[in-house]
Amino acid sequence: MKQNKIKWNPGDVLKIPLTDGKFAFARVLKYPLVAFYDLTTDKIPNFGSIISSPVAFKIWVMKYGVTSGDWPVIGNAPLTPELEVSPYFFKRDPISGALSIYMGNNIERPATLEECQDLECAAGWDPIHIIDRLNDHFAGRPNKWVESMKPK
Repeated sequence: MKQNKIKWNPGDVLKIPLTDGKFAFARVLKYPLVAFYDLTTDKIPNFGSIISSPVAFKIWVMKYGVTSGDWPVIGNAPLTPELEVSPYFFKRDPISGALSIYMGNNIERPATLEECQDLECAAGWDPIHIIDRLNDHFAGRPNKWVESMKPK
């Protein structure tokens, strides 16, 4: 059942329904960042198993992905130091094509293609694309959205 609109609350754990009837789980971090756990199951595991699972990826999420209630909050726990660290992202200038690395707090520096290869693109993800990505991740196949945003 969909919850009423909720606030962006760091530490909240979200249950994300996938297309195969299973669930994935995520942790709300400092806006707009969300960590997605490398865990999928058809039954809700105990809370401790969820929050101790490894993180598959951290990305920026459009605010309504968290606040709409489509991904129910199933609990909250203080963030660990590892979750409080914002990852680096890469940016590509749409006109010049120049690459840079975004380091948080509006700080970025020029970067080479090689430096950007393993970084996430600095982009706000729509929930539907995140579900596609999670489905592909757990199926072990490339995701078209990730591929389309890779640095070139």
